[in-house]
Amino acid sequence: MTFVRVPAGAFRMGDDLSGRSFEGPVHEVRITRPFYISVVPVTQAQYEAVKGKNPSKFNRHHGGGPDHPVEHVTWDQAFRFCDKLARMPDEQVHRRSYRLPTEAEWEYACRGGTTTDYACGDKLTGRDALFATSGHKLAGKSTCPVAQFPANAYGLHDMHGNVQEWVNDWFDEYYYFDSPVPDPPGPKTGHLRVVRGGCYGMLPIDCRSAARRGHATDSASETIGFRVVMDVG
Repeated sequence: MTFVRVPAGAFRMGDDLSGRSFEGPVHEVRITRPFYISVVPVTQAQYEAVKGKNPSKFNRHHGGGPDHPVEHVTWDQAFRFCDKLARMPDEQVHRRSYRLPTEAEWEYACRGGTTTDYACGDKLTGRDALFATSGHKLAGKSTCPVAQFPANAYGLHDMHGNVQEWVNDWFDEYYYFDSPVPDPPGPKTGHLRVVRGGCYGMLPIDCRSAARRGHATDSASETIGFRVVMDVG
């Protein structure tokens, strides 16, 4: 699994112009420490190597394969993957632990220093990502192998489209009104968890850097996968 170091910094989180009240207000966030995040969503091969099974709908028998993102995982399964990965002998020797990114970390990493709707600008095209109207042969049908599209400024692939991604936070449509500026941890409780990034079956508006929605923690979907953050020491 390959990671990139995302530097500490500040950005404007959210979107006041999308017509979705739960994406605003736009507010300042400071990420006070650098963090390491996986370059691509966890693949089916990586998930199976850790968990010994592959829950994905789009597996090698159904148009996918080991280099496609794992999907059809619940939030709890994603959380347990991180926990089991951290308990593997080599990870313990090097004092590495793993977790889901916070929602703020995810959007900060996705934007890569941009203020536009997408890391690639204000328009998403079929050259940038896999989404419902991208014109790709798999658009609206299934996932594609990871890293098939250009990386953002931080070197991250598939932050827009392919699969939505679980993050650590509970979903609260009003959280942005009271979110702390430094390292917002997300609401303390909730009924849904946040998913980010859009997917192969969604329109560009749902794949924006600021786009967010809630999904039941115990519900798996063939549109949802995840990527991980590595903490060292």
